[in-house]
Amino acid sequence: MTSVKCGNCGFVDWASSELCKRCGTEMSRPLAESTASEENNQFALVGPAGAFYEEATAIRPYTGMGAVLSPTLEIFVRRFFLIAKVVVVVFAPLEILQHTAVYTPRISIGTAGVTVLLALFCNAIVAPALIYALATAIQTGEAPTLSECYAVGLRRVGSILLCGLITSLLVCLGLIVFIIPGLIAAVGYFVVYPVATLNPGGLSEVLSKSWEITKGYRFRILATCIVLVLLSSAGGIVLGRIASGILAAVSPGEMAFWLLRAGISLGGDIFRQLFTVLSLVTYLSLLKSKEQEDRG
Repeated sequence: MTSVKCGNCGFVDWASSELCKRCGTEMSRPLAESTASEENNQFALVGPAGAFYEEATAIRPYTGMGAVLSPTLEIFVRRFFLIAKVVVVVFAPLEILQHTAVYTPRISIGTAGVTVLLALFCNAIVAPALIYALATAIQTGEAPTLSECYAVGLRRVGSILLCGLITSLLVCLGLIVFIIPGLIAAVGYFVVYPVATLNPGGLSEVLSKSWEITKGYRFRILATCIVLVLLSSAGGIVLGRIASGILAAVSPGEMAFWLLRAGISLGGDIFRQLFTVLSLVTYLSLLKSKEQEDRG
C-alpha cells in the first residue's frame, strides 16, 4: 500500500484510496514522486474550492504555547467520538483481559508479560491510526472509515514500535546520566509518531526529521507538555474520585466490578490520546513555521 498524491488539488492520501477525498479526482500519483519542496505543502489544510475547514484554521505557525495547546483541546473535543472509536475497538479487548484475567490472585508472570506486549502492540496500532484519522479530518473536513485508519496503523506498526523503543531508550539514558539530556531527547523526538505516520521513511530518516524540525522550538514544546500534563492530571484526579465512588457501590467479588474497572481504564486510554493530538498539532504547526521561514 503506497501513499498517493492527488494531481488536481495536492491532497495526500496515506490509505491509497482510488478517489481523492478532497476533490473526487482519481488518485494516480505516488507520493514518492513528490519533490522535496512539495512535502511541506502536503498539509496545506485547504478544502475543495479553497475553502478552509474549522480545524484547519486552528493550525497556525508555532509562535508559542497557545498556537498548539488551544487547537489541541479544540480538536480533541470536536473529534472526541472519532478518537474514542479508534481507541475503543483496539483497547477494549485488552482492558477486559487485563481486568478479568490479569488482576486475580493467581496471575502468572507469563500472562502479565503477554498483556504488556499486547498493550505495546495496541498502542503502536492506535497511534498512527489516530494520527491518520485526525490529519485526514483536518484536511478534508470528513473522518475516514475505521478500516482505513487501521490499515494505516497496521502498515506503520513496525516503524512506530521501533521509533518508540529507540526514543524511549534515549530519553531514559538521558535521564539517568543527567536529567536535562533526557528532557531534550523527549522534546526533540516529540513529533516522531506523526513523522513516521505521515511522512514514512527509514528509521534514521524519521528520527532525524523529528530532531531537525523541533530545533529552535524545544523549550516551548517542553513548556506546552508540562502544562498539558498538569491539566490532564487535574482532570484525572476529578475523574478518579468519580470512578472510586462508582466502584465503591459494587462488590469486588463480582464480575461487574472488574468490567467497570476495565471501562474506567478504557476511558483513561482515550484521554491519554490528548498527547497524540498534541504531537500531531505540533508537527503540523512546525511545518507551517518552516514553510513561512522558507518563504521569508
